[in-house]
Amino acid sequence: MSVNQRHSLDQKKVQRFGNYFGSIDFEINSVSQAVLEGKKQDTKAGKLLIGGKEFECTLAELDRIIETCQTAKAVFFQKYRFGL
Repeated sequence: MSVNQRHSLDQKKVQRFGNYFGSIDFEINSVSQAVLEGKKQDTKAGKLLIGGKEFECTLAELDRIIETCQTAKAVFFQKYRFGL
């Protein structure tokens, strides 16, 4: 199952958001019994797709990606505010 439905996007219309915007998606693996019993961080959650490349990710790796992206945005806006 695809999260962003990247095939339904007109790539020409989303090009203004960046080169990879239209290709970012996540394909979820089927839910395993380990996840249903309790959130296991080493469970393969699915594939992160960016720019035609696939990255198999665990739940812990997805959490780390989220943290890194949020920190990157915060640092970017801090530098913008300080004029650096």
